[in-house]
Amino acid sequence: MIAPLTRKKKDGTLYTRPDKVEALLPALGVLSRDGLLERARIRNRKDPGYVPSECLVHFIRASRCENSDASFERLYKALAERVMRAVPIASGGTVSATDERIRDAVFDNFVDLLAKPTISGRILEQLAKPGPDEAVFLEVRGGTDVLIEPAMLVDLSAPGIERFYNAKRPTVEIEIIVNTRPRTVPGPEVTFEQIVEMAFPGPHEPNVVFSMTYRKAASTPHAGELGAHGSVTIKQGTVFNVTRTVQS
Repeated sequence: MIAPLTRKKKDGTLYTRPDKVEALLPALGVLSRDGLLERARIRNRKDPGYVPSECLVHFIRASRCENSDASFERLYKALAERVMRAVPIASGGTVSATDERIRDAVFDNFVDLLAKPTISGRILEQLAKPGPDEAVFLEVRGGTDVLIEPAMLVDLSAPGIERFYNAKRPTVEIEIIVNTRPRTVPGPEVTFEQIVEMAFPGPHEPNVVFSMTYRKAASTPHAGELGAHGSVTIKQGTVFNVTRTVQS
């Protein structure tokens, strides 16, 4: 059974959902979360599978009550992207400073109205879309702004949580372990080639190949194999093992 809305109007009566939304919710409720997410990604309002935003709001709030962070984050991202697509930009496809302020205001209001008490840095990054050399920051009035890392959880109900913005990512020295030896590198990412150079510096013959594994990384997966031209997000203590093989 779909619970009624609990928010009240100024006259004390409860808000109600549109009839179309009320009729659609039970059918959507029997879908798997993957099935619901697939339909949430449909953009064409004329598509029979299109899910109205009011329905997405219901299931996002339901996932909070169920303590289902995975469901919340995926549905939240789908709805947030839908909201931001609806914000117009200047003709010609260019984004002006005014456009950016409008988009920031829309997103801030969206977070205020919908966000659960905590949100991961990964979701904030996906929504804010920082550039290659940028990161997401929390503005702290009268203090030092906070760099939001993907693994962080941000309490949106805490005092002073008002605005997030993109800015150049600061250079951070991170100590990693390469073939049991500590190495200091500027974070937050390293490439396969950088790690090979640390493990086996200098030129190499064409018949020399390298294989690499890592663990305790900041990125997901936290452990695995890294191939040529690949990169991984690191943290203090990320471990790399590099093997050198001479092919006959």
